[in-house]
Amino acid sequence: MLTQADMVKLIRETTEKISAEAKKDIMGGHKLSEIATLFHLIGSTKKDGKYLLVANVFGTFEEDLRRIPSDWRMFDDDTKKELRKIIENAAGKMVKVADSLEDNPDDLFEALADFAVGINDVSDKAEEISKRLPKAPSFEQLLKGE
Repeated sequence: MLTQADMVKLIRETTEKISAEAKKDIMGGHKLSEIATLFHLIGSTKKDGKYLLVANVFGTFEEDLRRIPSDWRMFDDDTKKELRKIIENAAGKMVKVADSLEDNPDDLFEALADFAVGINDVSDKAEEISKRLPKAPSFEQLLKGE
């Protein structure tokens, strides 16, 4: 049976993976969607909003990371440095969520709020990057040969 300690371990492992990938200017091998799904299932089963909030915040982080190209080694150095910084900052706040789940559940909402602010920074940067990237042709354009 999955325990809260297992969930905390999964969050910590995922944090390490995200930080390691960010240092290599790549992203994609994390388990954020699994974490969000597990917390959603726990929250739904227990009818506990605390777990549903955790699920939503992790799900949002996963969505924002998907908006950033999985390989950003081709970006200019300033963009890569800024991406690394905000992603590692958000990942560090993920650890605080894990710590609060494990050690002090009363601090969970504060840790989630802090994590959400870090995620917002990732979201803003993802939006900025997506505006600079070339747009893929639509299905109709592909059919017309454009």
